[in-house]
Formats: sequence, structure tokens, C-alpha cells
Amino acid sequence: MEKLSEKTLQRQAKIKQVALNMFLEKGYEATNLKDIVKLSGGSLSSIYAAYQSKENLFMELVKDRIEKDMQNIKKIANQKYDNVYDFLLNIATYMIKTLNDKESIGLIKIVHSRIYSPNSNILKMLKEFENDYTIELIQEAFKRFDADFAVKNANLLAHMFLDTIRIQCLYRITLREERIMSKEEQDNLARFIVDFFTKTRY
Repeated sequence: MEKLSEKTLQRQAKIKQVALNMFLEKGYEATNLKDIVKLSGGSLSSIYAAYQSKENLFMELVKDRIEKDMQNIKKIANQKYDNVYDFLLNIATYMIKTLNDKESIGLIKIVHSRIYSPNSNILKMLKEFENDYTIELIQEAFKRFDADFAVKNANLLAHMFLDTIRIQCLYRITLREERIMSKEEQDNLARFIVDFFTKTRY
């Protein structure tokens, strides 16, 4: 694959930043590539050459966000911990903070609105972006419990742990349209979820 020049990378970064702002402000349907070109410079042909379509450009923004979050989770995983509880608490705290971020909420709402739209490839693209790294980290944490049930069901517990975090945050914000949680509320929720999964008698 041909390496992109610094100038091309800077141009694409500007296009993506403008596109992100427009998608979050105007929504998916009201955003068009011509308006993105007007604000970012360049040409419509250069956007089509790089991304092929508006949907691909949007999913590139989602991919960038996922990769950013994965890098931060890896940093959390590389820290030293005295116990499993502190590790899970850091993971839960970061994920809840991320899911209460206006950018994340905006992107997730658009993804949800587009998944079942006719001719949309978003669901297929999301599956390509799936990463088992976080699941594997949490699964290994549950395997360190001194309980046969947790060890035998580590994979299921890991999925349930992440699903609980996502549901608690996304349902209340995207479906019930409640306000973003305060830091204290986020911290309390993280501790409650970790307590539930680590202090339950298996």
C-alpha cells in the first residue's frame, strides 16, 4: 500500500474533523459531502477518492474513535494492579466516561439510526471493526477469581460485564434522553457494577 504524503494526511485530518463536527451538529441525513468540501477545502473528487461515499467517511470517523479508545484501554491494561477489582474498576470507569462523552453519544445515535436503513453497510462495517481485546482482558481477570464458577464462565461474565456498562449508559442517554451523568454518578455506577460482578458469591 502506497504511503500517503504528510500533506495528504493533513488534508484528510481536516476533512475528518470538519465532517465530524457536521455529523454531530446536523445529523447524518442533513450532512452532505459538498458542504464538507466547502469548509475543509480540497475537492469533491478527492473525498470520493479517499472514502468513496458519505457512509464510508462516517464509518472512518467511528473507526478512529474505536482505535482511540482501544489505545487508552491498552494503557489501562499495562498499569500494575494489586488486585482484579482495581483493574476492573479502571476499565469500567473509563468506559462509562467514554459513553458519557458528547462525541461518542452523537456517533452512537447516528449508528443506531443507520443500521437498518436500506442499502446501509454500517452493520457489516461494524463487524469488521470488532475487537476482542477488551473481552479477552476482562475474561482473563475473571479467570483469576478463586471460584470455579467464575473461571468456567469467564467469557460469559466478561461479555455481561461490558454489556451491563453499555446498557446502563446508552439506554438512559440514547433512548430515555436523560442528561449526561456527572463524574460522581459515573464513579458510583462504575463501583456498583464492579461490586456486583466481584462481590457476588459464585
